[in-house]
Amino acid sequence: MELVYSIIHTHTSSMDQRTYQNWKKIKETFEKSGNTDNHFYKRACEVVKTGSDPMQKFFGDSNFK
Repeated sequence: MELVYSIIHTHTSSMDQRTYQNWKKIKETFEKSGNTDNHFYKRACEVVKTGSDPMQKFFGDSNFK
């Protein structure tokens, strides 16, 4: 549950290392399973690439708090 909470509440442009590592694990898990044709995987890829959550631009900070 802690992992999910961390993911849902990613709301800063420079996320903390723990949250980043959680996203990295999610990305790797999808890749190992071959399940990469979904939006959650694409979100994880963007987080790993940029260090920020792409959903923030759609919902703004107030929805992540």
